[in-house]
Amino acid sequence: MIEIKDKSKCCGCTACYSVCSQNAIEMIEDEEGFKYPHLKLDKCVNCGLCVQICPILKEKNVGIGISEKYAVQYKDEKARAQSTAGGFFSVVADWIIEEKKGVVFAAGYEGYTVVHKATTAKSSLEEMRGSKYVQSDLRNVFREIQIILKQNQDCLFVGTPCQVYGLSNYISNSDLRQHLILIDLLCLGVSSPYLYEKWVKYLERKYKDTVKTVRFRDKSYGYATANIKVIFQKRNCLEQRYDAKSLMKTFFSGYNMRPSCYDCVFRCVDRVSDFTIGDFHQIREFSAKMDDDKGTTCVWVHTDKAKKLMSSFYDRITYLCLEPFCSSTLDVISKKTEIPINRDAFFSDIKKLSYNEFVKKWAKNDLKSIIANIVKPIINKTPCRTIIFKMIKKKKQRSFQKRVEKANDRK
Repeated sequence: MIEIKDKSKCCGCTACYSVCSQNAIEMIEDEEGFKYPHLKLDKCVNCGLCVQICPILKEKNVGIGISEKYAVQYKDEKARAQSTAGGFFSVVADWIIEEKKGVVFAAGYEGYTVVHKATTAKSSLEEMRGSKYVQSDLRNVFREIQIILKQNQDCLFVGTPCQVYGLSNYISNSDLRQHLILIDLLCLGVSSPYLYEKWVKYLERKYKDTVKTVRFRDKSYGYATANIKVIFQKRNCLEQRYDAKSLMKTFFSGYNMRPSCYDCVFRCVDRVSDFTIGDFHQIREFSAKMDDDKGTTCVWVHTDKAKKLMSSFYDRITYLCLEPFCSSTLDVISKKTEIPINRDAFFSDIKKLSYNEFVKKWAKNDLKSIIANIVKPIINKTPCRTIIFKMIKKKKQRSFQKRVEKANDRK
């Protein structure tokens, strides 16, 4: 039977919950807002399936290396504009809906809550595009996918590496897997759904409006600069303001992260997915023409099935095969992130303080941020905005990499 004593050993993928035929496991939110499996002893029959299927507790299967690597931009400019990078998710999702009459499972919204959900309509894909940065609620998605696959219907599932690994363990039958396409993401970690909810409620009270959706990587300022846009029901939006950025400041500071993300066992080269996708900010080093500040996806191809699929997408994409130009390594960030010393105090304050009091303490609106919020909208109206924002982006990337290297030197 599964028993989580060390929370760093549970990624919340729901594989154990999904495989239990006795419904002896339920996913319960802890004091930090992350869900963990809890066992109902009166229903457990000690079959051991929950432990066997766990992608962390079970001895890790050898994943699949990298066969091909691409830079990709979707020719559908509207879908690409709504995407975090170059729109490769939309390429595959549109294809599976149009050509295979299949089902797409990805992170979207239920109200303002981030959840994994299904769609068979292209019109529903907009909310599924773009990074979410909040751990999505998977609910019964694994079981739903299994039912669909048993009907010989094709499915696409997109998620974090741990979610994909959990689903891969759950759908182990090779006959079913031929109908399932798995895409995982280059992932830095996931943040607390509880703090996200508290932030949204704070915004709704302050602005007296209902939050419709959040675009964590909006491109109103181009691909080169980060922009968090909160879209309300009545007013237009909130962006380039402290209230919009405050939640993500807690994430990138390292506090607001699931315990298993600090030393992630899935952030590695070998994957169980068909494709891995991520940002490709370095596209200019390979193609000046594709460096148009609208976003490019780096796509790593792992399986023979994925190789065949790529040929089906060629007429939908602008692409560059990178294999002749670079090694077949997965450009992942170090799998370890330093755990802040006062992380416990951070999560203790989430419960005790109002959101406004909380962010003033843990994500202060310093002078540098205030100036940036004033200057960025001005820069965005200038002809040279792309050049300036790219320079700022490179500086931030160098600073982040130095912090990562420094943290790993201390380990």
